[in-house]
Amino acid sequence: MAVSNWLPTRWALWSAPSVVLGYVLAIDALALAVLGASFIGADVHSPDWIRFAVLVAGSAIHIEAGREIERVRLVVAEGSTYVNLKSMWMFAAILILPPPLAIAVIALSFVHSWARLRRSPPHRCFFSGATVVLGSAVATMCLRTINPDNHPGFAGGLIGLVAVAAAALAYWLINFALVVGAVLLSNPEANARKALGQLSDQFIVAGALGLGTSTATLLIFEPWLTVALLITVLGLHRALLVGQFQFAARTDLNTGLTNTAFWHEIAAKELERAHNNNTSLGVLYLDLDHFFRTTGSAQVIAAP
Repeated sequence: MAVSNWLPTRWALWSAPSVVLGYVLAIDALALAVLGASFIGADVHSPDWIRFAVLVAGSAIHIEAGREIERVRLVVAEGSTYVNLKSMWMFAAILILPPPLAIAVIALSFVHSWARLRRSPPHRCFFSGATVVLGSAVATMCLRTINPDNHPGFAGGLIGLVAVAAAALAYWLINFALVVGAVLLSNPEANARKALGQLSDQFIVAGALGLGTSTATLLIFEPWLTVALLITVLGLHRALLVGQFQFAARTDLNTGLTNTAFWHEIAAKELERAHNNNTSLGVLYLDLDHFFRTTGSAQVIAAP
């Protein structure tokens, strides 16, 4: 993707339907307003800059280490929500950094990710970053409302746990709702279930937010242990995505149904099971005309 495509005048966004264009521009404008408001009363100290540098470096290392995996995942996730573990660095920044620095961590993470993956138009990168900025703003409001004397920072205890849990829920809900809204508006005929993504995706988000809380805590109380956490995260990154790759390998992207290779795998196992148990096996074959316009569903019931 050419660097010139970063120019707003060359974005494909301008040819989108008016409702999509208005929605995206409204979210982007709100994010810019949040950025401007974040400087009001901001108090940045030397330790904040050190933590900022650690979080930016951790995010960069994480993105580079998982770059090839994420390229494949972006292709698989086309037309639905896309999640990854790099939210841990952004959520940690929300917890322990002044808002301007937290937003800077978010922006740098998205720019770096886009520059290295190059799988989406620039306006999508900008919009995704804007949704996270808005989510971070609501999360910060939760932290300051529940535990006003300890933000930025992490106080611990029951109140601290409640504050972090509320912030994590707000961060996830705002970001998820805004992204799903954009997917559905951009593709009115899209399958809503696909737009919502897999349940396993939300477990990845929950894990990322939990890791972000751990990262924030370590940076305040035991900063050197952050290195051990980074190594652990890089090791877990591939294991957490095995299920998604397995699902992608077994599923037809156009229909969401089992593909030929996986069907043959299942059929072979069922034939072997029937042979070993000396039982019969039934197969129902349906030939549907105009499959993509078919709104009904067929149910197969097999009896021994």
